Amino acid sequence: MSNKSRVCVLGAGGAIGSQLVRHLLSKGYQVTTVVRRLSSAVRIGRYDINIVQADLLECSTEKLVDILDDHCALIDCTYSTDSDYDTRISQSTHLANLICDAAEKANVERLIHLGTISVYPVNAGDVSEETICIPRGDAYADAKLAAEKVMLSRPTKIRSVVVLQLPVVYGPFMMWTTAPVQQMLGATYTMPDDLRGRCTPIYVDDVATAVALALEINKTGAEKILLSGPEALNWGDFYREFSKLSEDLKLNFVSRDQLNKLVEQGERQARPLNALKEKFSNDGDFRQLVLAQFGIRTVYRWLKRRRGQEGMDVIKARIANQIDTPSDLAVRLISQHTIHTYDTMPAIRSDKASRLLGFNAEISFADGVKQCGDWLRWARILK
Repeated sequence: MSNKSRVCVLGAGGAIGSQLVRHLLSKGYQVTTVVRRLSSAVRIGRYDINIVQADLLECSTEKLVDILDDHCALIDCTYSTDSDYDTRISQSTHLANLICDAAEKANVERLIHLGTISVYPVNAGDVSEETICIPRGDAYADAKLAAEKVMLSRPTKIRSVVVLQLPVVYGPFMMWTTAPVQQMLGATYTMPDDLRGRCTPIYVDDVATAVALALEINKTGAEKILLSGPEALNWGDFYREFSKLSEDLKLNFVSRDQLNKLVEQGERQARPLNALKEKFSNDGDFRQLVLAQFGIRTVYRWLKRRRGQEGMDVIKARIANQIDTPSDLAVRLISQHTIHTYDTMPAIRSDKASRLLGFNAEISFADGVKQCGDWLRWARILK
């Protein structure tokens, strides 16, 4: 088989990388994958591919060159996950330089890096590839921006470098699939009815299609290309579509004033418990007292007097997860951080993917969510 069909995927064990491997194989490519740990290869182990274990943060340029030998293209799905801001920026820059160095020395013709819409400024409104990006203090966004800058400026010997900037990506194993479902499971997820940001969700299979098209791009040099799904939605519609998957998914919209009142009410209710937790964690003598049998028995007798034996049986059953808590009593409030994220998500205004790649997302949001539902039931996240 010609090296024109040999592709290496870095970070192939991830949710996007694993779906990408499947798609490339269906297109006739011969695929080599690099995973940080062999346990990460669980999603791709069934395929007829070459799996290489390597921690790129500890990998030499020479080792990566050996891995890339006789490959026509390299697809980079990696990113740093370090919790420290400065370390994350440093690692992302190091990884990008390592990948560029190795790709040039191995005579790789095409380099595709998966970027993100998160690099664009918050409250920017509509964005395109011409929108100026600067660090904004967010570790994930700034680390991805650092990597993109290296990818777009460093390589000189690689025929084509494409940075595909991804919006909200959903599909099997994806965070944007599991997060909204888990937020609505077991409680009524309550969020404001006037979230201002926009989302253009793209199904993971459409991302794989765009990557395959980027492998065939005729244009030389470095390009960054924004991808988007077929529809621009508000966040309420995003959650509503997922809530249709099951009667167990509960969703409620309230005004911001109502939400603030619910938050204040929850904080008031939590104060005694939080004070108890703080005393328990800081006062060794108090902790020993609570843990003593006398303290446990006193609480049990007090609860039994108030609830009776039937009430105690219900409490014990709930602790053992033998019965469900009535849904009308369970409310889960959206966090302020999530509200800020959704409020500041920009809309994508670009036809560059269509012009340069001939790419247009084909899977509608409704159809994509239905496919997510099949996977969620297979994974036993939903009944």
